[in-house]
Amino acid sequence: PYQLKSKDLKAKEVEFWSNKESISKLEAQLDATKGKVRDLVKTEISYLQAIAPQELQVQLNALYNRPEIKLVLPSVTVLEKARQEVRNNPMDKKSIEDLMHLEKKMGRTAMAAYLKNRLAKITEEGS
Repeated sequence: PYQLKSKDLKAKEVEFWSNKESISKLEAQLDATKGKVRDLVKTEISYLQAIAPQELQVQLNALYNRPEIKLVLPSVTVLEKARQEVRNNPMDKKSIEDLMHLEKKMGRTAMAAYLKNRLAKITEEGS
């Protein structure tokens, strides 16, 4: 019985480390985070480095040492101008899309989701 469990675990380990999509998801997660959350992701990567097979350790090490991407955020005046444009033309798809993209860049996911739903309703009503 123990030998059978050992074989099952070995097969699951091989399956786990052969999943290339998980490394790319981890990479995307690292790029999408900043500050303390980024530090947590890097801690997870260091745990994986300790147990990863030799061929993946190089890739994980490069990922761990990757510098943080500094995003160029839109200025407050640009954001306020886009908001004012939506206030002036609340049914204009282009101005809503522009504001939605700016809100996404600023990391305001709730507002971006609201604008996306609003845009969908306007598109639905226009059809």
